[in-house]
Amino acid sequence: MTDIQTIQIEIKKSKTGWIRKLFFFPAAIFGFLMGLVLCVTIIGIIPGFFMMTGSVGIFMTGLNYRQVTCPHCNKKKYVVSQAEDFKCDRCRKPTIIEWTKP
Repeated sequence: MTDIQTIQIEIKKSKTGWIRKLFFFPAAIFGFLMGLVLCVTIIGIIPGFFMMTGSVGIFMTGLNYRQVTCPHCNKKKYVVSQAEDFKCDRCRKPTIIEWTKP
């Protein structure tokens, strides 16, 4: 049986959270759609591919990530805020996350 531990992390309120949602997500969707349109044309395949991959990067930047430490091996890992659990890349053990309010 695997040893499942629970860690508690305090939820931090971000003052720039609404800016992130207002700018990053529409910009990522617009860039991805424009890259897709460029990929349809023969001439724009290469710039369209780079535009689509850049838009995915912008989308991932817009997500709110938090750094957590594995209680088993002390490896640091980034997880999306409000994630319920994560599996460590080093020791492969699952850990449950409890988010607490300040």
